[in-house]
Amino acid sequence: MNKGGIYIAVTSEGGSFAIESDMFPEYAITKTAANRAVQIMRCTVKDIDIIALHPGRMNTEMGSTTAQIEPSETAEGICEIINKSIKVDKNTWFIDYKGKKMAL
Repeated sequence: MNKGGIYIAVTSEGGSFAIESDMFPEYAITKTAANRAVQIMRCTVKDIDIIALHPGRMNTEMGSTTAQIEPSETAEGICEIINKSIKVDKNTWFIDYKGKKMAL
């Protein structure tokens, strides 16, 4: 990976300890593990930005009952983060597709 690059792990609010829910426990466990992996990587890799990203509650087969946005809106936000059109605080590593800090 190039110095100054960005690594984005698409995780979920489902991996946050701040949200109590019994929906999809297997999903939540894997997203929690991904968030922890990002946290560890941030301690060891210094030349790139490493973030965990919650893509939002998208209108997909899995999220249709709680959907708030279309996948295209998420994709646009991720592209803006990659292109650095959306500024992300260097100390913030769990964000949503708009670059806003998410609670762990």
